[in-house]
Amino acid sequence: MCRLVFVAVEKKKHKVFNLEKLAVLPEHRHKGYGGKLIEFAEAYGKNAEGEKLSIGIINEHAVLKKWYETKGFKETSVMKFEQLPFTVCFMEKTLG
Repeated sequence: MCRLVFVAVEKKKHKVFNLEKLAVLPEHRHKGYGGKLIEFAEAYGKNAEGEKLSIGIINEHAVLKKWYETKGFKETSVMKFEQLPFTVCFMEKTLG
């Protein structure tokens, strides 16, 4: 079995689910798999009576940040952590 994609969804706090480890192998990107993973995560959150889906990404990765924005995510904060050489952008999407 060939594994091209992966996503984990974890309940973060009351009615908020965190999108974790969304990954698509480079040779399979730009084929809609990432969008399908987000759709899966949204459905999972809705079925569990969630209201929001959140994610943390590398803030300096402008292309990825824009992609999440096209999927309905909005930036909520940007933080710098001492142990990381980049800043982290936190984004959320309301589950409708």
